[in-house]
Amino acid sequence: MVFTLFSIAAVAAFPGAQGGGALSKGGRGGRVYLIANLNDSGPGSLRACVAASGPRTCVFRTGGTIALLSTLRADNPFLTIAGQTAPGGGVQLTGPKSPGDPALMITTHDVVVQYLRVRRGHYQGEICNAKPWSCGASIEIFSNSASTDPHEIMIDHVSAEWSNYDAMIALGSNAAPRQPRSLTVSHSIVGEALAGAGQTVGVNFGGYSGAGPGAPDGMTDLDFHHDLFAGTSHRMPLLTVKSARLVNNLVYAWTYYPMRGKGLRDFIGNVFKTRTGQTAASHEIQAWTEDARNDTSLSPSFYVSGNIGPSDPNGSDNWAMTALARNESAGEASSPLPAKYRRSAPMPAPAIPITAEPAATLPSALLGDVGASRKLDCNGRWVDALDPVDRRIVKAVADGTNLHGSYDYSSLRGSPQSQADLGGWPTLAAGTPCADAGGNGLPDAWESHWARVFGHRIEPSGVDFADGYTNLEHYIDGMSPSP
Repeated sequence: MVFTLFSIAAVAAFPGAQGGGALSKGGRGGRVYLIANLNDSGPGSLRACVAASGPRTCVFRTGGTIALLSTLRADNPFLTIAGQTAPGGGVQLTGPKSPGDPALMITTHDVVVQYLRVRRGHYQGEICNAKPWSCGASIEIFSNSASTDPHEIMIDHVSAEWSNYDAMIALGSNAAPRQPRSLTVSHSIVGEALAGAGQTVGVNFGGYSGAGPGAPDGMTDLDFHHDLFAGTSHRMPLLTVKSARLVNNLVYAWTYYPMRGKGLRDFIGNVFKTRTGQTAASHEIQAWTEDARNDTSLSPSFYVSGNIGPSDPNGSDNWAMTALARNESAGEASSPLPAKYRRSAPMPAPAIPITAEPAATLPSALLGDVGASRKLDCNGRWVDALDPVDRRIVKAVADGTNLHGSYDYSSLRGSPQSQADLGGWPTLAAGTPCADAGGNGLPDAWESHWARVFGHRIEPSGVDFADGYTNLEHYIDGMSPSP
């Protein structure tokens, strides 16, 4: 038996996890569900794992596309979806065809989602739902009752694309005693939205329209770092919540406004890049002060440091990047923001702070490690797994061109209407799963090596490494590759 001085409860969700959701336990120490098929439901499906209760980790035995017939709901806590374990071309979620419903919905706590492609798509005749509000997001974090409690959530290395309206939503409600909070979205691609439902937008975190500030005032520590926002006209992101941090994100080719918010906000080391020959449509960092009836009661309180964009290409006067909007959804009224909305120091750091890097070196580093870009081999080594959609997006951002053809997101007509306009969903190979005689989610090659090292059988839930992570986590997080 191996004893450790580390407390499992204090261990980060995975090495490198930072920000509001970084202490998420995910499925640590729980049951392993082997995802053996691409069915919407039933034994061996992803839905069977996600819908189960108790700590659990979804380990994939196949790559390919899961065509959802209804929203994939994570309603029970302590869940890890380890997309990096999929062989072949990795896994993408498409659908559902039900009008307005999101592809993936999270209503609970301690959830980790990694290396997953969530590309909902647009279907003819789609309309928006009223409750829960959605026009067909790829990912929605939602709280609307006493049974919902979304917090300690990590969305990492995910490709959230091809949504109607917003690619990602976090929605609070006055009907819920607890609101979405303590969330991190990191190293993810958010965008290439579809115009079929009437707008091409990226991220919207806030409350129900007209419901007042009660819910948004409970939405705290909603953090984005090292994400790529591209292929939307605006909301990159829009955060009408009490507190959030935006650190080292790359925002590309907005045509209305990029980042906009109200309340406590830290903007640190972000890069705002236009297409080659494009004139910036607006200032980079915006706020409003009127009551939009779905936003926090707090006035803007912005800490702005180390950002680079057209309004401040050298990072010498970041306040010049700010502007006051006429209201939450209207255009600019003036620039810069009044000095009373400027904060001289960042918010208190979360338990695991976000480490910022210089904006000047951010684009090349970020574009090499964003979205569902990697997977694991049978020895626990990381290998490249960027699929054709993400490869095209990353290349276009690096080159300063449109993401696809003539689509520049300057209008609804200048935006793709459906996935068909982008060539349709890519075919992802199923691949060959790693040999796993024990059926425990640990490849034989990896497991046998570490069994020899430690001199005993390796169990997924065991803690044989002196860092507090389980053996399964050491494999799925690529921490301890075997020779």
